[in-house]
Amino acid sequence: MRIIYIYAPISAFLCLIGALFAQNIRGQLEPGQTGIYVTISGEPALVSALVNGRLASAPVTIAGDAYLPLAAPLKAGDCVTIQGGPPSPEVCIGEPSDFGRVRYYFTGGAMASKDREEFSKTDLFISFSLDKNYLLSERGRVRLNSYFDIKLTAIPVAERPATDLDSFLASKKAAALAVGFYLPITTTQWRNPGADYSLFVAPLAKVGFLTPTDTSDTAIVNPNKFFTVYGLGARLGHFREFRDDNGRAPELLSSIDFVVGRFGNFETYRDETPILQAEHLVAESYTTPGYVRKRLSRLEVEGMLIIPGTPFLVGFNANIGLARQHEPGFSLVRDDLRFLFGARFDARRLMQKFSGLN
Repeated sequence: MRIIYIYAPISAFLCLIGALFAQNIRGQLEPGQTGIYVTISGEPALVSALVNGRLASAPVTIAGDAYLPLAAPLKAGDCVTIQGGPPSPEVCIGEPSDFGRVRYYFTGGAMASKDREEFSKTDLFISFSLDKNYLLSERGRVRLNSYFDIKLTAIPVAERPATDLDSFLASKKAAALAVGFYLPITTTQWRNPGADYSLFVAPLAKVGFLTPTDTSDTAIVNPNKFFTVYGLGARLGHFREFRDDNGRAPELLSSIDFVVGRFGNFETYRDETPILQAEHLVAESYTTPGYVRKRLSRLEVEGMLIIPGTPFLVGFNANIGLARQHEPGFSLVRDDLRFLFGARFDARRLMQKFSGLN
């Protein structure tokens, strides 16, 4: 015990001496910087700058405050230290567009649907997506992802015609917002030259909001202008991995989602007036429809595939009614199928290119 008591003050004293005589890099280092300011405490020392372990400045004998010109401008990701005399801590330059294990994308394209004259016409599709990844296992086989998605596109909406009780679908321009969580569990991993890939399966939960921006001559089954969407399911996907950089999120290259949920834009309805007349609760001369709406569970299947080596993608979305969920007397809402053709851009890479131009 006495040895510990004697050693502790000595260790603290040596750390204090090291701090007094350390070379400190002053100020925040930024990409494009052509020199660094340093402070050398104590006696004059012959020092030079190292960038990523390589000599980056001519050796100079200095004491106190000094400026070291660099042979080349600094770049994002460079790590700088001072060589000569007592060791100094390493300082690394972060990327302004690096938010950690996050991917964020811009996607634009055209969407074709069956109700738009049998896929002969298209609607504009624009989206911004943010996908945050968390490591739950040391080897990265189990992860947790949360995503946030905003879209401007056309959505299917069930409408009530004036002549019969069967609903039909119409495309409405709408803004859509969705948030969700999925738990990727890696099933297969492989390596191609210069890249690692993996396949995963993940339970999925999501909730969203839709708001149509245009109107129609026919009546929408759900008169609300703010539809809710929620469901549970599974995602099968394909990641590009970056195993040499633990702080970099994997890139989602393709996926297919199977979700059973309820969709505010696919509500069914029934006219209660004939039932009330049969039970003699209203007069037979009463002809005003009394519609009752109901939201039944449906299956949504959505897929996306990036064409290798390009930013282009193809995707599809199918919303299918479940036969067991249909109730007699209620309108039958048709199924919907849509295809997406577009391009996806990594927002981080775009920011890096713009900053390089400046």
